[in-house]
Amino acid sequence: MPRPHSLLFKTAYAPRESRISPKVSFIRMGVMLAALVVSIMPVRSATASSTPIQVVADIPPLHSLVSMVMDGVTEPALLLDTPDSVHHASLRPSAARRLAEAEVVFFTDSQLTPWLAKPLRTLAQKAQQVEMARVQGSTTLAFRYGEPGHQHHGHHDDDHDKHHDDDHDKHHDDEHHAKKKSESHDPHLWLSAANARTWLGAIAGVLAKTDPENADRYFTNAAAAILKLTEQQQDWQNKIDSQSFPPFLVGHDAFQYLERDFGLEPIGAVILGDDAPPSPAQLATLRDKLAPYARLCVFVEPGFNSGLLEAVMPTTRIIVISLDPVGRAIPPGALHYQQLMDSLLDGYQRCVKEAGAAE
Repeated sequence: MPRPHSLLFKTAYAPRESRISPKVSFIRMGVMLAALVVSIMPVRSATASSTPIQVVADIPPLHSLVSMVMDGVTEPALLLDTPDSVHHASLRPSAARRLAEAEVVFFTDSQLTPWLAKPLRTLAQKAQQVEMARVQGSTTLAFRYGEPGHQHHGHHDDDHDKHHDDDHDKHHDDEHHAKKKSESHDPHLWLSAANARTWLGAIAGVLAKTDPENADRYFTNAAAAILKLTEQQQDWQNKIDSQSFPPFLVGHDAFQYLERDFGLEPIGAVILGDDAPPSPAQLATLRDKLAPYARLCVFVEPGFNSGLLEAVMPTTRIIVISLDPVGRAIPPGALHYQQLMDSLLDGYQRCVKEAGAAE
């Protein structure tokens, strides 16, 4: 019989694991207090509790955080395991099956993946759905360099053209897009280490309520992961504080959460945060802004259109450094998030070295 809600937290607080350090125990208590703000969620049935809980996360960084919390219980499924842009992806049949079988779905932000709204509604209607951007304590930032265009990426409109009788879906999607336009923000929230730590606690809270038999492990894992991420961030802060960063440009404005964490600021971005193609006027404005700079680092994602760089600055004055905010080349799993952050900050360090060598 599942433990009552209050007893669950009281039991999880009990100091049974003497091998856990006092620092981890303190953080663990904070994780559990944070989890109390998560809304009441369904508990698995007795039949379901005899099998591993079916959990899905949308993109590799969030999947990594969920994997940290679920370590020793089972592996969550990764929804988007393709090199496609998360802004414009589409579900493979295998991913659709994962959604249909899921008991809990963690997804990053509906503004990051607007095309995912309909699959969540039609395939995962029985699952507990958790949008991490709406978790209490998450920090959201407005888009930099002006408000981007809110383009429909065609997925919903194509479906409506093909299915004229699907009036309810069309009405729902129109309302959804109108609401999101009024609440617009940069959806790359996972690149804030503070958000990642907040999410670890929330993930543990959701899983503990849905799968109370493993609640103690979820909270302990989350506390240990929070401590590790805190130590990693401090190490990188020490490195960055000891250096003077040269001017830099970003190809896609996807990194401001990370840059805000470490006190970095680019000159501008070729493509704004929603990944919409820049207009000729935007390129002309940026070209004028970059004219005074003799040499610049430019951080671009794999596959970035080099023609856009040539449109704003001669390639002879550009130091191109590849960064992927999703870490698609990094193996998925519990280690992915830390390796992603290491790889991104390594890129910024490369800018310091290569810009200095070019002088």
